Amino acid sequence: EVDDAVHAEGIRGILGAPLVIGGDIIGALMVADRSPRSYTVDEIVVLDSLASLAAVALETSQLIEDLETNIAALQEANEETALQISQLQRLSDADSRLMDVLAKGTRTRDLDRLLREKFQAEIWFWRDDAPYPVNKGEIVDLAPEDEEEMRKLIRESRETGEVRVGERYSVLALSVNQRRLTAICVGRRIDETQKSILFRAAQ
Repeated sequence: EVDDAVHAEGIRGILGAPLVIGGDIIGALMVADRSPRSYTVDEIVVLDSLASLAAVALETSQLIEDLETNIAALQEANEETALQISQLQRLSDADSRLMDVLAKGTRTRDLDRLLREKFQAEIWFWRDDAPYPVNKGEIVDLAPEDEEEMRKLIRESRETGEVRVGERYSVLALSVNQRRLTAICVGRRIDETQKSILFRAAQ
């Protein structure tokens, strides 16, 4: 195959020097002529030197690429660590605030105030015996599509025991000894850390 390619190009003279990195030959630096030619010793030395320089350049380029990859991985790891620290700080603060609410007698309005602050959204406590979400003891009349989404998320949360996140709401259904009590509904989509806060609040 090589011979065919050489003949097709009309090559009549070739000089090559290996590209060596770490003792391994990774390729070759070659020159070619379309007329018969004998290369001089000086030309061979020059090509060999150029091949050595090319190998060093390729090795340096690979080292730089590896270094850039490692730096990017390190930056990503640092960002992930910073995110984890931030999440732990948010959870720690929530735990402290929830303990304070618990110490004061766990009044619904205090929990409602805390959750509104943490989620920056409306909070509803949905009671099974009420046709609509109940907030601070007063039935709230929701738009039919909002009520439908909440009811759907409540059913899913009861089945899975997990926080369910819909298009506009996040819901966690609560029960004690298999007795359904209520559900906490948040008026927005929440992230994983906020799910943990919601679970803590549910306790």
